[in-house]
Formats: sequence, structure tokens, C-alpha cells
Amino acid sequence: MIGTLCALLLLGTVSSSMSDRLMPAQDGTYRILPWVSHTIRMQDGKCPKFAPEGRCSKDGDQGWLSYIR
Repeated sequence: MIGTLCALLLLGTVSSSMSDRLMPAQDGTYRILPWVSHTIRMQDGKCPKFAPEGRCSKDGDQGWLSYIR
């Protein structure tokens, strides 16, 4: 019983840390690319469902270009 509980807690901790790696963030790492995809207007002219503060633009957030220059 205790071993099962520990295994579930460990699995929950690992899953949480792995899913955080895939979340978009404007932090200058690889996580900037999903962030940009959330800020680009869709083909029907609407913003993506999870656009930051509901705002988007034709080209999206281009702040990531400063990280590669």
C-alpha cells in the first residue's frame, strides 16, 4: 500500500515537470516557439483560444528574433 502511494506520488511529480517543459513561455528558451504560435492570428481572422490576454496579430510576437541575433 505504501509502495503504491509512493509510486503514484513519484509519477505525479515527474508528469508535472515534463508537462511544464511543453507550456508556452516568453522566457528566451525553446518555450518561446509555442508562445509565438499562440500569438499568431488564425486563418479565419480570430485569435487562438489560449492567446495571451486574448490578443494576437498577423505575425505574432516577434520578440524571439532578438534571442537569435
